[in-house]
Amino acid sequence: FSTCGKRALLFLIVTFLEAFFRGKYEDALDLTQQAMNVNSHEPITNYFFANLLALTKNNHTAAQEYYRRTLAIDPIHIYARRQLRLSYCY
Repeated sequence: FSTCGKRALLFLIVTFLEAFFRGKYEDALDLTQQAMNVNSHEPITNYFFANLLALTKNNHTAAQEYYRRTLAIDPIHIYARRQLRLSYCY
């Protein structure tokens, strides 16, 4: 993964966080999708994407897939594990 790619991904994640904390969830979802196009094997990106699918689209089934992807990449990601368990309640 090139330095340029890492910078692009970092920029997208920071921009995502700004949009998310300002309540611009659709913008955050778009930015996360862009980050996924840069590197779909980044656990944080998969985790954010899962959260946004549940939050903005109320699509818990799709969110579960991205929580599972997060755990496949990072098996000790405690937040993905917790969110995956909670998602089965919806």
